[in-house]
Amino acid sequence: MGGLCENSRLKAVPLIIPHIVSQHVEEASFLWTLRSVAVHQHRYDLNDLAGLDERIEAHLDGLRIAGTDGVEFYREPSDEGEFFTAALMAVETGNGNFLEMLLAAACADPALSRAVVSAFGWLPWAKVEPYVWPLLDSDSTSLRRIGISACAVQRVYPGALLAAVLESSDSNLRERALRAVGELGRKDLLPVVLSSLDDDDDAIRFAACWTATLLGHRQAADGLCRFVGSMWQEKALNLALRVMDREDASQLVSKLAGHEETQRLAIRAAGVVGDTGVIPFLFEMMQLPEQARPAGEAFFLITGCDIEKEDLWGTLPENFTAGPSDEADDEDVAMHPDEELPWPDPESIAAWWDKHKVEFRRGERLLLGKPLTQDHLQHVLRTGFQMHRLAAALELVLFGRGRSLFEVRAPGLRQKQLLA
Repeated sequence: MGGLCENSRLKAVPLIIPHIVSQHVEEASFLWTLRSVAVHQHRYDLNDLAGLDERIEAHLDGLRIAGTDGVEFYREPSDEGEFFTAALMAVETGNGNFLEMLLAAACADPALSRAVVSAFGWLPWAKVEPYVWPLLDSDSTSLRRIGISACAVQRVYPGALLAAVLESSDSNLRERALRAVGELGRKDLLPVVLSSLDDDDDAIRFAACWTATLLGHRQAADGLCRFVGSMWQEKALNLALRVMDREDASQLVSKLAGHEETQRLAIRAAGVVGDTGVIPFLFEMMQLPEQARPAGEAFFLITGCDIEKEDLWGTLPENFTAGPSDEADDEDVAMHPDEELPWPDPESIAAWWDKHKVEFRRGERLLLGKPLTQDHLQHVLRTGFQMHRLAAALELVLFGRGRSLFEVRAPGLRQKQLLA
């Protein structure tokens, strides 16, 4: 390119090496799939996320160099990761027809829809805005839902269109709009949200309770607690317990702990409550193989004692198995949800607690060992693991209701810029 004279009419065309471009597509798609899991992991922090994002961007840059000539390598995506890559490159290359094809497929499959929304969330708003506004004006409720989701993940208020879809007869669109109101901190729309608290549709009722609680409507937290036993139970308690009276929250944890089938949920709830009064219960749970690791993580969440860094590891109990086995005919290939968590040594942790418990005041809510001040919560957003960062983001909204919920899944570099 540098060898061409300035007056040459020849255009420099990037050299397309098929197997290299194909590898960029494969790696970008695979890494995005890893990232979609990593944003929810206990042991992933903002630096880890930014590092993974850099790897994804390196492969996307390879596709950007290929430009429109590279489209044949992602023209027919077959999974979520490939849909993310294809949608992102459709926007990057301005290929509206290709994007329409991807959107049509996404409308019929929630998983593919999530991937397309992720692509809209990855790029700067200025690049995706021209493609999002037509979705919001579409006659298709599925396309409007994707448009609302794109605005929500970018934390961009779509104006009167958001209020309009809150009245939609389509339950999926209405449910997503209700959640968007909370994510965007639109307290002006709270009256409309409150009108959905008693809706017959469970998903709509949950979204309304969640958003109303986030926006400061205390009574909505009681509604969230009714979702224990549902698919939304952890998300419900993760918010409700943060606004409940200390005594009510403690009673709920005790109630959950009293039943074996909800002990795990009680452990998560104890960590959310953040009161050192639950520590004896967590020590009790550390004695149970199935509950030991989440109990150790809850102890970390409250006290800030990192079992790995403090070298308070334990050993896996004999004959205890979790996750897929080595048996060829075992159809269960799912990893155990606690796979990434360290195994706690209850005796060592108890010794640590005996030494440090005087540093904590009982009855005070804590996150990673410190009271919930805005400065500390901002510090957790910058340095904490993903699950801790989500807790800090929720608490910051509850501090100043009406602000948007910090998006801990956004591109790492963008998050760092916002937190600088």
